[in-house]
Amino acid sequence: MVYFDNAATTPPFPETVDAVATAMRDLFGNPASPHRAGFDAERAVKDAKERLARQLGVLPEELIFTSGGTESINTVLSGHLAANPRLPARIVSTGAEHPAVLRTLERLASRGVETVLVGVDRQGTVCLDELERALGTPTSLVSLLHVNNETGAVQPMDEIASLLRRVAPETALHLDCVQSFGKVPLALHRWGVRFASFSAHKFHGPKGIGLLYAAKGSRLEPLLLGGGQQGGMRSGTENPPGVLGMAAAAGVFVRRHDEYLEKTAAIRRILLDGLARIDRVPVAVLSPPAGLPAILNVSFAGVKPQTLVNALSERGFFVSTVSACSAKRNLTSHVLLAMGIPEAVASSALRISTSVLNETAEAEAFLSALSESLALILPRR
Repeated sequence: MVYFDNAATTPPFPETVDAVATAMRDLFGNPASPHRAGFDAERAVKDAKERLARQLGVLPEELIFTSGGTESINTVLSGHLAANPRLPARIVSTGAEHPAVLRTLERLASRGVETVLVGVDRQGTVCLDELERALGTPTSLVSLLHVNNETGAVQPMDEIASLLRRVAPETALHLDCVQSFGKVPLALHRWGVRFASFSAHKFHGPKGIGLLYAAKGSRLEPLLLGGGQQGGMRSGTENPPGVLGMAAAAGVFVRRHDEYLEKTAAIRRILLDGLARIDRVPVAVLSPPAGLPAILNVSFAGVKPQTLVNALSERGFFVSTVSACSAKRNLTSHVLLAMGIPEAVASSALRISTSVLNETAEAEAFLSALSESLALILPRR
């Protein structure tokens, strides 16, 4: 098996599995229980939060454990306005965001919130002039995807932060960091990020656990109500196996950062060289050259992407089409369309996404399997 669908989810590190298993065996107590089993679980969760906070350069009390990126995003977009009713009911984002943002904005719009989607350029980065014009009207929140999950486009955060400080210093910034943690530099304080969302399974942690960063002094209305855990910000029994698995994965991933960059860049070079040699069908590389090396979006003219995914899967090579959240509905990527890519090209796009666990030999094998699959799908006349 060659797994090239790491933007959808990543296989857990052995250290992740060990941490989850240990927590399930030895830390099964409810962290809120007033006895030793509860205290042990609570202490382990607190220690994991402190380690995660150090890696992000934030305070432990600024982190909230959630079920993943989607919950974190929903909490920010809905909770910021609900907790701050005197702020303008207006949110600015882009048309190339993850569905967790776009669908939440649609719901908020149906409830009277003004939602403005500014454009992105052919590289997938926000059009700064459009963003500046949008911020000419008082706005409560800007929400941006740091690294795009379909193309690998990386937002120019220094420029965006400078723009916000200059024209809208009171506007809060939410950064969707689900694809960026441990892969590109994060400077949450320097950029003036008020809120940020993370998901463990994107960096070899367990599924069902994520983080929400809320800068000290921020106000959010909780999405979930109940027993008042995590200072009332996220009710529900805390998840020690998930938390410890996430902290273990984060630690390994950060330590292997240089290896990650070297491997994914080398694999990308091999893939680009091989794709350039394909003559059976026109091939268009849709990911920006300066994007995250681990994500490569490619269009094969006239080829139904799901047919190609299936042919590769039969050979033991796993890739994807659009975001995993939309793939089963056979939707053309809204991200590629927002970038101005013609629908005929966007509808034939395939996403190849790699990780630190992949090897260059897998890229060579993938190219052979791709050639075989295309020959099957598009026999020469």
